Amino acid sequence: MNRPTIVFGANYGPDVDPRRWVVIYPPYIDKNRKEKEGRKIAKEKCVEKPNMKEVFDCATLLRLQTALELDKAYCRDYWQRGRIRVRLFDDDGKPIRPDIANRRTLYSKVAELIPEHRRQVESKKAKSAKKPAAKQGKGAPAPTKKKKKGKR
Repeated sequence: MNRPTIVFGANYGPDVDPRRWVVIYPPYIDKNRKEKEGRKIAKEKCVEKPNMKEVFDCATLLRLQTALELDKAYCRDYWQRGRIRVRLFDDDGKPIRPDIANRRTLYSKVAELIPEHRRQVESKKAKSAKKPAAKQGKGAPAPTKKKKKGKR
């Protein structure tokens, strides 16, 4: 069996086939795309320019098995690299989470989580930017500004 190259995510054994999982490309939930360009849900539920890392993080927050495939490209936009696979159904074909019964519901739930995810990432960046530089301890040597001597 040929398995896809999975970079992050699911730990699955030989009995689980990730090819049966639901695929999410970021353009599926992009507000700037038309339905003909690949958007899968209503524009009101979509977000502006989602990237694959955001989609992966939000799908993981839904407590579903996820896998990130960096080597795959979206067929309608070849330069859009990466896709996310999500295990939505168990082996019997029943939804793993009853509130997410189909792929469109999954797309909507992921799109709902992305704005909050972006706010959290921005706040983390702001906090790390505000931290002062590391202070030198007592035992650390002081920096010197000596000029190098030339040949004598």
